[in-house]
Parts: sequence; C-alpha cells; structure tokens
Amino acid sequence: MRPSWWTVTFDLPDDRDRRQLTTLLRRHGVRVLYSVFTIHIGDAHLDRLLAASAERFTGGGHLLALPSCPDCETAGYGVPLEVLPEQGWAGW
Repeated sequence: MRPSWWTVTFDLPDDRDRRQLTTLLRRHGVRVLYSVFTIHIGDAHLDRLLAASAERFTGGGHLLALPSCPDCETAGYGVPLEVLPEQGWAGW
C-alpha cells in the first residue's frame, strides 16, 4: 500500500518519552506545532509505529493519528501567510 499523509499529535507526561517520540516522528515528517507532526507513512508502518510507541510509553498520556487530506495540505504549505484567509488556515 502506498504511503499516505497523517497528522500525529501526542501528550506525554514524561520529558524523556516526549523527546524519544519527537525524534521518531521527525524521521517520517515535519513538526507543525510542539506536539503535532505531519508524516508521510504507509498504513502498515504507521500501525507498527503506534503499537511500538504505545508499548514503550507506559507512563500515561495520549497519542493520536488522523489521516490528512492531500488537497488540504496545499492550503497552508508554500503559501505566504498574507494570502491565507483571515478566518484561518482553511477557507471553506
């Protein structure tokens, strides 16, 4: 299966766990916010990544992966901020 775009966000209470997960996610994509990444990864690889992360980070917290629409990606990337609509990133 071909890779697809995902938005991954997390909230981990342990600093070490956050650093490790950040390092892992940076290998697959770009950081959008402090704990939000956009990654390009195959579904099976994403399942393995999330399962391994859930096993490793047992100190609580949350990890969420949401599929991203490829058409929506172009709304914010590569466009000067002045061009974006006043109400936010998405102008629908």
